[in-house]
Amino acid sequence: TVRVRSPQLDALHAALTAHGLTVREEHSGSEPVLVVVDSTTDVIGGLAGSQGIVLHELASQQGSLEDAFMKLTGDDVQYHASGVDPGAGAHHANTQQAMGGAL
Repeated sequence: TVRVRSPQLDALHAALTAHGLTVREEHSGSEPVLVVVDSTTDVIGGLAGSQGIVLHELASQQGSLEDAFMKLTGDDVQYHASGVDPGAGAHHANTQQAMGGAL
């Protein structure tokens, strides 16, 4: 993933999408930036240069270890947090029955 800022953002966006790259626009403060997925700074810089597009920022973005873990595991978790133990009611009823209803 590559983050790009340019005073010619519309022209850059058009050039990148014309070359089949996936581009999304984000806002960093008051200034919009483009985030290009599955590309490199070399490819984007070369393309911008060939089109005469000025770049103010061209940086690779790497996700955190947590991002990578969540992407790999998704919803596959061993334990689910819950406010109520689903077996707690049955356990209580069984204990009460075993004690002859004394509870």
